[in-house]
Amino acid sequence: MNSNTVLQAIQDIKTLKTQGASQVKKSFLKNIKIWIEQNHNKNLNQFNSDFQHIVSLFVKARSTEPAVFNMARKLLELTENEKSLSKLKQELIQLLTEFENRDQQNIQKIIQFGQKVVPNKSIAFTHCHSHTVEAILIQAKNKIDQVIATETRPLFQGRITAKNLAQKGIHCTLIVDNAAQTFMPKADFLITGADSVLANGNLINKIGTSIISKIAQENKVPHYVACTTEKMDPLSFFGKDTEIEQRNTNEVWSEQYAHITVLNPAFDITPARQIQGYITEKGILKPKKFAQTMKKEFKISKQSKQIFEKLFK
Repeated sequence: MNSNTVLQAIQDIKTLKTQGASQVKKSFLKNIKIWIEQNHNKNLNQFNSDFQHIVSLFVKARSTEPAVFNMARKLLELTENEKSLSKLKQELIQLLTEFENRDQQNIQKIIQFGQKVVPNKSIAFTHCHSHTVEAILIQAKNKIDQVIATETRPLFQGRITAKNLAQKGIHCTLIVDNAAQTFMPKADFLITGADSVLANGNLINKIGTSIISKIAQENKVPHYVACTTEKMDPLSFFGKDTEIEQRNTNEVWSEQYAHITVLNPAFDITPARQIQGYITEKGILKPKKFAQTMKKEFKISKQSKQIFEKLFK
């Protein structure tokens, strides 16, 4: 099997060539399916071992992609039961297809629920780039006078948001991140995506989200987070500490000097108390309700914990 395509997809996720949670998820689903279809191993045990390895590489490529964690867990659960190799491959492909179909349905539901938080003739404020947030704003464009978007340093993902919205006829104002305090009083609501949500309702998202959310709170601007419930980090139910990825410091400053240390954390944690609601396919949920709902749905067990430990070892 030629695995170069799949390995390149993993590398693209690591280097942010593939960015945005929805795009990472699509890459995972597409390339795992390719891997299964191209794998001609005849031995069930060896297939299972190789499958666990390739899935684990995807999981570890980005430390804050719980949607991938959750899909990976369900895929590996299928390998736990005795069955023929051909039957296993069939079940894995079927489950991947179900994930793809459900994802599209969930996004459409989130877009519809998202319309409820957009007032007429409103000004929206957003940070970084989220395909889900983008879709909500485009659907609501007749109710939006303006979107204020931060550049989102150091990789300027906010420019992607501004360009895409502008192409759909939405007026955008692009500002530097540090101007959030100046422009937030003009906004009617703040809307961001989510990299993951923790068991206590806290949000992990692009660096800067926490302070911008705090500024919104101080100005009585509600902060809504648009994401599928798959963004619930199952590891947080086991008390696992959240890993904040440290990106390449060259993104901030390529030059090096004695006595200067450059740090480049990719994400920060926004407290649940600053979040008005999570816009999900299940409706607009308060942070604690979001966590409680998913704790029941995940059916976290000793077996699932063991599977996650396999993925991250």
